[in-house]
Amino acid sequence: MSRVFKDAMGCTIRQYQEAVKVEHSTAWLLAARSVTHSAVEAGYSSLGSFATTFQRHTGVRPSQYKAQSDQARRVLKEVAEPGQQVYVQRTVTHCNTLHNQLDVQVIYPPGYRPHISCVGLFATGVPKGVPIIGAALVRKTSTTFTNIPPGTYYVLACELRFGVSPRTVLRQNYRQKHPRPITFTGHTQVALELRMRLPVASDPPITMNFPVLLMQLMRRK
Repeated sequence: MSRVFKDAMGCTIRQYQEAVKVEHSTAWLLAARSVTHSAVEAGYSSLGSFATTFQRHTGVRPSQYKAQSDQARRVLKEVAEPGQQVYVQRTVTHCNTLHNQLDVQVIYPPGYRPHISCVGLFATGVPKGVPIIGAALVRKTSTTFTNIPPGTYYVLACELRFGVSPRTVLRQNYRQKHPRPITFTGHTQVALELRMRLPVASDPPITMNFPVLLMQLMRRK
């Protein structure tokens, strides 16, 4: 059972359970709740254990995550006025000698207008830290990644909203995971569509790492 799970998800059952708890805590942090409150809601009795596990999965401490998400929300409120097409993209890592390319179209249900769509390539099915390469799309639904490092990656996407209730973050943020990992060898070109949907029980904890990516991108602008 454990081997089948790891082959399907790219992580162990314990790592998956940890990640789900961390994602639950980020929903409370994004809703402007305190670190202590978020830890308790996620089922942690020790703040030290919570901080260590949180940083292992996101790359930052809970207090940093909360402070940076508050800052990103303020910046986005200033630059992303209704009706504007504001596009934010930076590669997290890249190599200019490669010719790997991925074109991604994010598709939402008809009539739905997302605020921020995050897309990233992760080394595992359950994301850990920021993606190998990623983008935050503000009122846009397509992006092209170039110079992707060789490797096999999972393509994940989610909608990101700040200041909403934790229940909304966990149950109503649209998301999607490409069904199979994609291997880039050096001259690979792929185009795919991600049809966004509401969460289902089998989803990995997709949403927890994209706010970190967004915060990094906003600081680099």
